[in-house]
Amino acid sequence: MQVSIFVFNGFTALDAIGPYEALQRLPEVQVSFCALEPGQIDTVDGAVKLVVDRSIFDIANPDIIIFAGGSGKEIARLLQNIRLLDRIRELSDATTYTTSVCTGAFFVAAAGLLNAQFVSTHWRAKGALAKFGAKYSTQRVTRSGKFLSSSGVSAGIELGLVLCGLIAGDDVAAAVELSMEYSPVAPFGGLQHDQASDETRRLVVERLRQ
Repeated sequence: MQVSIFVFNGFTALDAIGPYEALQRLPEVQVSFCALEPGQIDTVDGAVKLVVDRSIFDIANPDIIIFAGGSGKEIARLLQNIRLLDRIRELSDATTYTTSVCTGAFFVAAAGLLNAQFVSTHWRAKGALAKFGAKYSTQRVTRSGKFLSSSGVSAGIELGLVLCGLIAGDDVAAAVELSMEYSPVAPFGGLQHDQASDETRRLVVERLRQ
């Protein structure tokens, strides 16, 4: 089974590496990365540099495609690329699952594939989903037919695990969880955005690198 992860200059590292780390543990799965053009692709902070050797326009139809999220400005720029949106629709026609992590959902939504569907994304981006006819889901992973989406950053690991279950069954997916020692306990409460204090939400906006 072929899995392709789409990245771009300004992507969030864990959005791509989280699902990759789960899926690459299945011997029947081959994971590769693609971008608008081959070459060095930098994360949003520039600290991680990924060498991608395939353009999304040149890859064979993958069984699963995953769109990573990242810089809002860069995603907004890419969504103006009509050729890219056409290619997303073309690839999705042939996929078993079309998926996204965090704000990667906007690639799928802008291609017109998520109209009237519930979609997970980062809570700070939830208001923009309506522009593309999608509805915000508070779930960390949301499935609507062949479309799966996960909320922000860390939830990409869970997307990868859910896909492992769909590919190989729950028992094998549980083995992947065990091999990754995935049993998270958030050290500071792990609150959803609607449970967090105003001060914590303020710090997200004002104190942290976006």
